[in-house]
Amino acid sequence: MRYIIPGIAGFAACCLFDINKIRWNKKFLNLFFVIGSLLLILSTVLCILQADLSSVFSDFGAYRLFMLMGLLLSILAEIYALFFALPFEDTYMESEHVPVVSRGWYAACRHPGFWTLAFVYLFLWLFFEHSLLLYTFFAYTVCNFIYIYIQDTYIFPRYIRGYDEYKRKVPFLIPTRESLKCAFERK
Repeated sequence: MRYIIPGIAGFAACCLFDINKIRWNKKFLNLFFVIGSLLLILSTVLCILQADLSSVFSDFGAYRLFMLMGLLLSILAEIYALFFALPFEDTYMESEHVPVVSRGWYAACRHPGFWTLAFVYLFLWLFFEHSLLLYTFFAYTVCNFIYIYIQDTYIFPRYIRGYDEYKRKVPFLIPTRESLKCAFERK
């Protein structure tokens, strides 16, 4: 279980990165997103190393191939949700006024990265079949939910122009038929 702690600290570091935008505006705290991400990656690698890797690769059949494909697609989707569907400069660098993104994935729900990260950890557990990765899935999904709840209720309304209006139009986590229609609309 101790291998999960750096990942939890990673979510806390990312939260400090966001709070810094509206409270302190200290340059050195802008590194906390990178630090938090690296802590989460480190923790994940440590958890994976606890699995019996020899049995994973000696018993590599259709099931494991399917889980690996799901894992890779989830990782790519998380990268897309965080770094390509959002304007990078406005989101992760110093910026006074961040515009709301209400197209594509961010028209379906306000936090699509929540789902992609949850699927990353779900597929990690299913691929490696190790109980520690199941605990990691639950712990990080709860941490991520708390993190996005803080973003949604406290940070983003103070930092992103038009966020309150966006909240009225786009669901928090569960897409609706109408929000999915907007997400796939060509503009």
